[in-house]
Parts: sequence; C-alpha cells; structure tokens
Amino acid sequence: PPLPGLVRDKYATRYCGPEGLWEMKVKGQFTNETGFTQYRDCYSKEAWEYYVRYLSNKTSEEKELIMDIINTSRTLEIVGYCISLITTIISLIIFCYFRSLKC
Repeated sequence: PPLPGLVRDKYATRYCGPEGLWEMKVKGQFTNETGFTQYRDCYSKEAWEYYVRYLSNKTSEEKELIMDIINTSRTLEIVGYCISLITTIISLIIFCYFRSLKC
C-alpha cells in the first residue's frame, strides 16, 4: 500500500560483494548478516528534507528516543480511535433502542 512520503516507482538498493556477502553502510565492509539497505531513493523530496532536518544530525540515543515518542504517539492515536469508535457504536445502539430519545 502507498505510504506518505514514499515514491512507489523507485527502488531500494543493497549490494552483494564478490564473495556473496552483503555490503555494510561503510563501503568495502561486507558481512553475512543482513547488511545495509539504502532506502534514500524511495523517499519523496519533502520526506527526505524532513529526515535531514530532524534526524540526520542526531545521536543514536536521540534517534531512539524520537522513534519511541513517535511509536507511543501512534499507539495513543489508535487507542483514541478505538475509544471513539466504541462510544459511537454504543450511542447508536442506545438511540436505536430508545427511538423516542431526541438530541
């Protein structure tokens, strides 16, 4: 599915070395683990500018904290949507059961 800030007709890249090992983020370093995948071309210009502005100059601890905040915010958003949906369904049930109620 399309995601905001991603360009669907671009490709992520990962390089395999001459011995069949994946190249790491540092050019010339190879490993048999997952290696490094470059997603830069997959981002729209605006999304990449946001990344550079807000994340590229942060330490790994700061990036981890920012990602934790983003994940917590997303969880709160989903919980809020669920509560809203449940209360809307309950109110519809009440109004359907007691048809004489008026707002």
